[in-house]
Amino acid sequence: MATACAQAGPCEEGDARLTRGFKRLARSVIHAVGPRWHGGTHGEPERLASAYRGSFALARQHAIKSIAFPAISTGIFGYPLQPATAIAVHEAHSALERGDVERATFACFSHEVLDAYAECGVQVAAAP
Repeated sequence: MATACAQAGPCEEGDARLTRGFKRLARSVIHAVGPRWHGGTHGEPERLASAYRGSFALARQHAIKSIAFPAISTGIFGYPLQPATAIAVHEAHSALERGDVERATFACFSHEVLDAYAECGVQVAAAP
């Protein structure tokens, strides 16, 4: 995977790159780089939205019909969960309306994240 990422080229905040899925169930992996949080006045919202838009554009370009995301930038990058979730949901709705993909899934690794998506109007289903 590291070699494939290196071949895909540098990926700055707000960008996305595609590699093969290798031994994963997914044929492809889209690597999206969200911004580190610096208070919200350094272009973070636009760069986060750009990471999602770039991911959806790659999905469309490579005929990927279904895509899944974690809560980009909300972990060690420190982006506040609520505004990050609102951006993710907005960009997903836009991509679905454009027909970039047929399905967008958000992988929520905690109840707090699941609740944030539910508050943004996303239909949620907890895994068993």
